[in-house]
Amino acid sequence: MTGSIDRTRTTCGILVVLFLLLACGVFIHRGPVRALGRDSPDLKRIYASTRGWLYQVNPYAMEALSPVLTDGGLEPPKAQSSDRPWVLVYLPTTFTFLWPLAALPWPVARMVCLVANILLVPMVIYCVAKEAGLKRNALTTWLFVGGTLAMAPLHANLSMGQLALFILFLVAVSQRCISTQHPVIAGCLLGVATAIKPQLAGLFLAYQVYRGQWRCGVAACAMISGAGVIGVGWMTVNGVTWLPVLQGNVAAFAADRASAGPEGSLAFHLVNLHYLFHAFSDNAMVVNVSVYLAAALLGGILLYYHHRSRRQENELIAMAMIGLLSLLVVYHRIYDALLLVFALAVCARAIRDDCRPVCWIMALSLATFFTPGGALFNELHRSYGMPAWVTGGWWWRCLVMPHQIWGLLVSGFCLIAIMSRSITDK
Repeated sequence: MTGSIDRTRTTCGILVVLFLLLACGVFIHRGPVRALGRDSPDLKRIYASTRGWLYQVNPYAMEALSPVLTDGGLEPPKAQSSDRPWVLVYLPTTFTFLWPLAALPWPVARMVCLVANILLVPMVIYCVAKEAGLKRNALTTWLFVGGTLAMAPLHANLSMGQLALFILFLVAVSQRCISTQHPVIAGCLLGVATAIKPQLAGLFLAYQVYRGQWRCGVAACAMISGAGVIGVGWMTVNGVTWLPVLQGNVAAFAADRASAGPEGSLAFHLVNLHYLFHAFSDNAMVVNVSVYLAAALLGGILLYYHHRSRRQENELIAMAMIGLLSLLVVYHRIYDALLLVFALAVCARAIRDDCRPVCWIMALSLATFFTPGGALFNELHRSYGMPAWVTGGWWWRCLVMPHQIWGLLVSGFCLIAIMSRSITDK
């Protein structure tokens, strides 16, 4: 009997090592290597607006930005170019924290961002694993490490020059600060994260306030307010008329079909519930109400179980659910799904402690993010011309293309099941 257990452990260890090596290879190829071959398209927009703000021109008007971008070594997009136009909608609070990057020439800023993102990867893994209580030499810990490295959202962050990894780092460190009784530091970090990307960090801040972490909330609000005063004040002092242009950009962004229905030009990149529900209804109001009802259902069940249990280990489950709800409710592309690292840690810990079928169901749901998802199927269809009977069916529109969103929903109910199980076992 002992020999059989030892053989099983050895086999599992070999499989985990192979998975980890494969994940490392995929991460290197799809992340840093691909980033070096691309020109960080999303970072260009962030750099453009922030550099414009820094050099006292309208950060939302491309015609005003062209001279300062050219001076920084970044060629502005041409009006007749076939590339998608830059719709600049970053809030003034963002510029307050990112101006040091925009002060650098574009080639230097791009490399600094890439190196910083690579260095943030092990820091995020360490913080989240520590919060989950994963032991360094346990197989499930290395399963979590491999799963994180294999995530397509991580690769997209590096190759696109996105900020979601930095936001995740700030949120993860802030949670560690809360756990170690340093609420003011946690609030400052959450304030910076929310000022830069409120759609990613806002719910995490709201959750800390809901928990009664008032010092954390006050510190965060002070950071956000200070960033707003500096960001808006700098433009006001320099006579920049920015608000009407920003409002026009926001309206243009909202009108983009990619942010709503399944026929949008970039809809297959989305992971919010709107894309899935638009496959069943073209009525925008019905879709919006359905999204909020689904989010309220998941959030309400979470709060119910959270009130019944104040165990510290359930805080990570709450963080995982907040990350998931953040993705479902508002516009998000796949790179923002990096917030699922919290759910991945919960899954690894549950496999270690319980190893019930729900753990493996959740693992399979999260594994849908090991590939680019709908973007992969769209590329296959574009390159190889899939027949109409494949791409024209309801199952393609409702199941195949939005399969990652289904994975998010399944993961949400799995998180609730894991939390409810921890309550009954206490």
